[in-house]
Amino acid sequence: HKPGMYRLLGSNYFINAPTSETELNYANVLVIRYPTTDTVAMLAFPYSTGNIYYRAGTNTSFHRNAWKKITTQSI
Repeated sequence: HKPGMYRLLGSNYFINAPTSETELNYANVLVIRYPTTDTVAMLAFPYSTGNIYYRAGTNTSFHRNAWKKITTQSI
């Protein structure tokens, strides 16, 4: 993936999304990668919850790494 900020549309909009998580529909995604390195990280911010999803790895492996979910609690 190219580094940058992206807006997801409806369901099944991007490859290898967490399959059961419809809250990622219409989420904002930040892809972090320095062009001359082989590491990449992705953060996904759903508009409807305070949860955050992330995954990271190398250019050739990160898409196989499972998404992890950070669940937040309002204070």
